[in-house]
Amino acid sequence: MRCDLSSADSSDLWKTSLGFKTLKLHQKSPLLGLPAVAFLRCLNFAAKPAGLKSDMQEYPEVRANCALALMNINAVRPEKRLKDMIYRHLYWLTTNECPVIKAWGDCREPGVGRLEHSIQNALAVVTAVCTEAFCEFKELEKSNEFDTSLNDCKAFLLSELQGLDSEFTEKNPAAPCVQAAVMKALARLYQFAATNEKKMITLKVKELYSYLKKSQLASGSWPTQPQLTAPANCRCNCNIIRDIAATATRTNLPGAQKVINKGWRYVISNLFCERKGIFKRLSDRKLSRLCGYALSDNAAALHAAVRLGSIDMARHLNRNIEKRFIKFGNIYTRIDHFGLRKNKDYLRDGISAYLLALSELLQLDII
Repeated sequence: MRCDLSSADSSDLWKTSLGFKTLKLHQKSPLLGLPAVAFLRCLNFAAKPAGLKSDMQEYPEVRANCALALMNINAVRPEKRLKDMIYRHLYWLTTNECPVIKAWGDCREPGVGRLEHSIQNALAVVTAVCTEAFCEFKELEKSNEFDTSLNDCKAFLLSELQGLDSEFTEKNPAAPCVQAAVMKALARLYQFAATNEKKMITLKVKELYSYLKKSQLASGSWPTQPQLTAPANCRCNCNIIRDIAATATRTNLPGAQKVINKGWRYVISNLFCERKGIFKRLSDRKLSRLCGYALSDNAAALHAAVRLGSIDMARHLNRNIEKRFIKFGNIYTRIDHFGLRKNKDYLRDGISAYLLALSELLQLDII
């Protein structure tokens, strides 16, 4: 694994405010929505010149995912080289916190106005991944070396995110996915928390789980924006299922198995494409064809399958990911509606998440 993990960012416009509105319009009226869809596709092609696609740079979530993946591999096949790489990734995180706010994420000022996600959401999700990396290292190595960063994670997740379990707002379209990530990170932090903090962490985890349970729709999916009629997003739903399952192994979550089973049944029934053997991006068939396929969705589904013990599904999915997203040793993160592979080696855009899920497959020795 290379030392420089700089990556371009695909700036997936389908997940932005403009993207959601375009998809909603097309869902409501295909005839009226078609020009808007065509415009957004053209905007995607012109994203880099327009400043909507970033230059190569490092991203904290890539470093954290790679550190976690290497720890999984090192647990099966210990090597000093792997330990050195793990340390290098974690050290990079300690020297690349956001200024002022002790957290991780894209801390730059929004450059494209309404096309940006909520900065707080981005900080919460990325900091949650970094938290897991620091916790895993401390648990495996019995080391206090990164305790300062671990305490920064804890302070941010407990203090800076008040009201995270509130109702949906237009500015917080991915609330359940964010909540689930923070819930899992807090549950992981519990064993390293001071006595006076443990009660607060337990209470916050219970609150977040309660809202996730309450916000699950009758179909089994979770909404990814305030409009409950919006199509379900594969990555978000799989991440929620995975995070609830992971949290339930550390904290008592009443009814968690029922919530997980209901959500997973929905994902398999509505988001898995039998013909291609991979997962679609959206539950709406027409919209899904327009958006193509994404590695990030399939990485999330693979991770969820491994966590849930769906071994046959994990094997089957991984074979098809290798077949469709990997060519001549290069990993692509998008397959467009023409079946063409796009975005080679975009580490941030699903590749680091896929490598993490793959490392958990290796731990189970099921590849």
